Amino acid sequence: MATTSIETPTTAVVPKGAQIPAPVLRLLQGLMPDVYKLLPPDITSEQFRAACWLEITGRPSLHDSVIESLRDSIIYAATYGLMPGRDCHFLPFKQKRYGGRKGAQCVTNYFGILRVLDRSGKVRRAFAHPVQDGDEWTFDMFQDRPLHRMAVTLGKKPGKDLFYYGAIMFKDGTCAFEVLSLDELDKIEKQAPGHDSGPWLDNKTMMRRKTCLKRVAKYVQLTLAERQLLDDDDARLLEDIPPARHQRNLTDLFDASNPTAYVPVPSVLQPALDPASADVVDPQTGEVKPSTAQNGPEATVTGEVAPPATRPAARSPRREPTPAAPEAADTPPQGESPPPPQLSSEDLFAQEEREAAEQGG
Repeated sequence: MATTSIETPTTAVVPKGAQIPAPVLRLLQGLMPDVYKLLPPDITSEQFRAACWLEITGRPSLHDSVIESLRDSIIYAATYGLMPGRDCHFLPFKQKRYGGRKGAQCVTNYFGILRVLDRSGKVRRAFAHPVQDGDEWTFDMFQDRPLHRMAVTLGKKPGKDLFYYGAIMFKDGTCAFEVLSLDELDKIEKQAPGHDSGPWLDNKTMMRRKTCLKRVAKYVQLTLAERQLLDDDDARLLEDIPPARHQRNLTDLFDASNPTAYVPVPSVLQPALDPASADVVDPQTGEVKPSTAQNGPEATVTGEVAPPATRPAARSPRREPTPAAPEAADTPPQGESPPPPQLSSEDLFAQEEREAAEQGG
C-alpha cells in the first residue's frame, strides 16, 4: 500500500531585529535600560518598551528619519508619561533643523490630552464631540452645562457636522465649555505643517475633537510641566511651514491678495488732507506758503512747465521783519485834566528849593 506524504508549508520566522534598521535597533537597545527613570508610576518599563517597538515597526516611514529625532521623541513621550500608539504617535516630518530631512516628532493625540487632564487631579471628566445634523442640542451660557442628545440615540441617521464643542467637569461639579465652528477649525487645520497629509486627512474628526479639548483645557490650572505639553503641541503647528504655503494659507483665511501688507486707517478725529493742497512750510524762515497746486503750474528756465508732483517748491525772497509802530500816548477823556507828569528825585529836590526861596523872599 502506497503512502503519500503531505508536505506542510513552513513559515519563515523573521527575527525582531530584522524588522527595523540596525541604527534604530541599536538606539532602542541603548536607550531602554535608562528610559524607565522618566516614566510615571502608572506605566511600567515593559509596557513602554513594547509600545515603542510596535510604534516603530508599524510605521516604516520612521526608518528613514534622523536617529536623533527618534531618540528625542522617545524621551519626550517618557517624560510626559505618554504611551506610544495610545496617547501619542511618532510621525515623520521634513524639518529645517535637519536640513530638510525627515525627523520624527512625538505628537500627542486626543487620548493623550485626556491623560494629562486626568493626572492633574482636578478634572472629573473631559471630552469633545461634534454636533451633527439630527442631534438635539440646547445650550445656555448662564446654565452650568448644555443638553446634547445624539441622533444615533434618538433612532436617527447622523447628518453632517455642524460644529464641535469641548467640555470639562471639575472635581467640585462645575463645568467649562468651548464651542468651535467649522470655519474656526479649518483655520487651525491650515496652520498645521501636515494639514495636507497625516492625521488631518486620515482622521479629521479626532483631530477636531483634540483641538476643542485643548481649547477648553485652558480653564484647568495645570502644573508647569503639564501646561508645557500643551504649549509644545501648539508651537509644533507653527514651525516648519514653507513661506509660500504660509502666504497661501493667509490668503485663503483672510481672502486678500496681500494679507501682510499694512493698510493705513484714516483718523476719525481729523479729516484726511490732500498732499497736493497742503501748505508748504519753509524749513529756514518758517514762512508758510500756499501749495503750488493752488497757484497753478510754474514755468522753468527753459520755458517748460514742470509737473506739480516733480518740481521743487518755489522759494520766496526773505522778508525783513516790519518795525513795530510806536505806541500812541493815552489821551484822557474830555472834561478831565491830564495826570501830572512823573518827576525824578532831582527835579523834586530842585522844586522844593524854589518854593522855599519864594516863601523866604
